[in-house]
Amino acid sequence: MHIANRRADSGRKPLDLVEQAIRLKREEDRKAKRAKLEAEYLPQVWCLFDHDNYTYVRDALDQAEKAGIGVAFSHPCFEVWRLAHYKPVSGSFAGVCGGAAERLPFQRGSQDARTPKVVLPHQILGRYKTARKNAEQMNGQHAVHVGKWDKDPYTDVHEFVEKALHIDSY
Repeated sequence: MHIANRRADSGRKPLDLVEQAIRLKREEDRKAKRAKLEAEYLPQVWCLFDHDNYTYVRDALDQAEKAGIGVAFSHPCFEVWRLAHYKPVSGSFAGVCGGAAERLPFQRGSQDARTPKVVLPHQILGRYKTARKNAEQMNGQHAVHVGKWDKDPYTDVHEFVEKALHIDSY
């Protein structure tokens, strides 16, 4: 696994990420073709991003799908996926990330509460099945015809986790 975009100042807007991923996928596909890799060993390229009120989220999702790029997406923010590790998530955050972060069950004044953007192993280890179940329940509260870019709250990060770690769906 290779993480291509770690720095906050490196263009983390969804459309920018997808464009970078498309270039990376073309390069990796060329390498795989030259190496004559079998289909099961072909590289996967994924983008992980949240809505965060960015414009063009729908365009980013559409471009990624057309290019064969996997996307793990959360709306309004990644903290929705983290929150699902602890409890069911319902209602809407009205596109505001702070509401999801505030619902994380961290003790006030703790290091966890002071740095809600930092995910530490003790916060998620052993909680995957709960997170997946809660994410599916949360996603299911939306009508089928609503695009995932409009579903609030929403996350499909579990799909990336299962592909990246070769976990069979539960």
